[in-house]
Amino acid sequence: SGSNNLAIAYEAGAVLLVLGDLSTTVFQMRFYQGLTTFSAFCITIYLASANLSGFHTPAAAPLLIIIFAVERFIEAHLVTSAYRAIATDFAIEHRQAASRAVGISDQMSTTL
Repeated sequence: SGSNNLAIAYEAGAVLLVLGDLSTTVFQMRFYQGLTTFSAFCITIYLASANLSGFHTPAAAPLLIIIFAVERFIEAHLVTSAYRAIATDFAIEHRQAASRAVGISDQMSTTL
């Protein structure tokens, strides 16, 4: 049912959110590739939430769960990478403003 699929998506997304944070110590995703993939996955999720007919198949729910979970991984990886870049590459006088901008952007994307 829909509520079970939503619960599974949130549980899988939570696990991959943590793994996305931790993955920045292992590899660095190219920013524009990650952002493009993240955007495509978000658009797919929004189209599915609009109840379009293409998403009324038995295979749609598992695919959307996977897309949602991977999207959460990419989100965490990009945000953590941005904070790491701010902490290591920015001049000290610009770090606070840059961190605040990343935090606001993250909150906006989470809200949307």
